[in-house]
Amino acid sequence: MTLFDIGHADAFDLITVDEDRQFLLGQRCPDGPRGIMQGVDQSLADRERRRLERGVLKRSSSPERATTATRSSSGLGAGDEEENGGDDERDADFVPSAGISAQSACSPKRRRTPIMTPAVAAALDRTRISDRTAVHLFTAVHGADTTPARSTVRRHRRSAREKMAKEIKAEMTVNVPAVPLIIHWDGKLVEGMAGEGIAERLPILVSGDGIQKLLMVPKLAAGTGVLTGQAVYDAAKEWDLVDNIIGMCFDTTVSNTGLKEGACVHIMKHVKRNLLHFACRHHVLELVVGAAFTVCFGPSSGPEIQLFKQFVKWWPLANQASSKPLDDPVDGADKIIATCHALLKEKQPRDDYREMVQLTIIVLGGEVEANIRKPGAYHRARWMAKVIYTLKITLFREEFALTKHEKRELIRFTTFIEIGRASGKVMAQHMWYVSEELVGLSLFDEATVVEEKRAIVSAMQQRLGEKNPPRRADVALDAVEQRSLASFATTNSVGLVTALGAGHDFLNVDPAEWSGRDDYTTARRHARHLRVVNDFAERGVALISAFCGAITRDEEQRQHLLQVVERHRALYPCAK
Repeated sequence: MTLFDIGHADAFDLITVDEDRQFLLGQRCPDGPRGIMQGVDQSLADRERRRLERGVLKRSSSPERATTATRSSSGLGAGDEEENGGDDERDADFVPSAGISAQSACSPKRRRTPIMTPAVAAALDRTRISDRTAVHLFTAVHGADTTPARSTVRRHRRSAREKMAKEIKAEMTVNVPAVPLIIHWDGKLVEGMAGEGIAERLPILVSGDGIQKLLMVPKLAAGTGVLTGQAVYDAAKEWDLVDNIIGMCFDTTVSNTGLKEGACVHIMKHVKRNLLHFACRHHVLELVVGAAFTVCFGPSSGPEIQLFKQFVKWWPLANQASSKPLDDPVDGADKIIATCHALLKEKQPRDDYREMVQLTIIVLGGEVEANIRKPGAYHRARWMAKVIYTLKITLFREEFALTKHEKRELIRFTTFIEIGRASGKVMAQHMWYVSEELVGLSLFDEATVVEEKRAIVSAMQQRLGEKNPPRRADVALDAVEQRSLASFATTNSVGLVTALGAGHDFLNVDPAEWSGRDDYTTARRHARHLRVVNDFAERGVALISAFCGAITRDEEQRQHLLQVVERHRALYPCAK
């Protein structure tokens, strides 16, 4: 037996091929191992050489098919060639004929054009197209052979949505390194997809210096001040904007403005500093108009206003030429008409603002190039509807069937006769913008004369303010006209100027010289970009109302969806 036998002890029993057993016995022969080492197997070497030459030929004839040719060659083993019998003779003579192209020798794979691009995914999201509907669209456009499965469409849309949302957040972080921002929120009960029921949704947005951005629309267990404050802070923290927030814009509800449990109080506890309180100016005006409307037509008894509902039904019978302005002249009508014409030359943020201005001119007997539009939404939540509807009904009071009481109260509401005190009382309860901390905004108003600015600055430097000043000015209604802006200013008013992020050294200089100072112009620019209306939050409400019951049930994907749709609407406002 061979001295250096390294075979397995049970090798003879483990081997199943008889030829291998005979070879093992020959190696363990007492006379020594049988057989000798010979040279290179020339036949095998020739086959390998020809195989490599074929691969080189295919790669040189079509670079795009190199991968396919290599994969085909490597998948073909030596045992396969031996089973093909006559390969030795055929391989030596293998040369593509001149009449046969390389493409016919090896058919290439067709390169597919991707159909689920980020742009396509965003467009599908914006138009609320489901994954199943998207498959039908792809089939109609590209054919059944290239249409992906619904699960593939869903997977790619989710991936694209998440990627775009992350990119949007990253861009926001880069673009606002030191911009003072106002944070907005507005709660809304929204119905989700089937089986989800109705839930409290809270659109949270920021604005400032040309920025208007939706952060998120979380779902709350209840619309309390505690939960609202926590959600607003969490949104600002997730977007890394806590240090940029200088103020809050909100509707003046108790859940927001409560002294102990209001959302504003809890937000300031989280950020550990004072924030400016910007009550939504439109909400304040809603309360003013609502007070006047209640005096004339009584308190609310439901979500709809019956007089407006009847007017909508009657409108198809209206004759535009029969509209009639007020019979009795209104004091200062010419001045009001001139002011309205000046407003029409400015860009109005909403169409209903422009419509109200146009109707005011028509009601007062002025002329304007505009037709009276078809009545729109009229539920009580739309405060502007009360003004627009009453103006329209007043114009058609001779045709539209009205009782004597309704006609009298319409004129009363339209001209604000005898109801100024009710509206003024509400206005006096919402003097947010002449509070100690916000009266300083008048320093950046061109309508404020230099003498008034000097008096305000003097009060800011000399009149000591309270430790915890009220957020709203407390002033009697009949004393408002006797008060100057400077009478509301104290040392607490400097906080607004500081929050604008440009310093307050210009306060030590005469206001007549401010226009040439960089710190003043920067502070004025930031002040003019303060958005003190909650229209942004209302747009967030409309967005979540439209998409909460569409496309996805996953909450994280739903937040990504809102980001993608908001961005797509900004890039493509219309389909033109």
